[in-house]
Amino acid sequence: LLGFLFGIVSCACCTFQENLSHKDIYTLGRKMSLGVQHLHHHNYLHRDIALRNFLVSKCGTDVVISDFGLSHLLPG
Repeated sequence: LLGFLFGIVSCACCTFQENLSHKDIYTLGRKMSLGVQHLHHHNYLHRDIALRNFLVSKCGTDVVISDFGLSHLLPG
């Protein structure tokens, strides 16, 4: 996460949103859904999935899920 501390933008207010192609938007959406799928595979419920909780790198290539304050680890 240290790489995200400098130059982080939130999806909800991307400064680069005007430059995103349909392919870029699809790719970001896919990365977001794969991140949620990864959490569920490891029995984590985030319980606060919202655009504000996805951090996108300044260049728009990396996505990180944040704010695990309401998350819950399921048994099993």
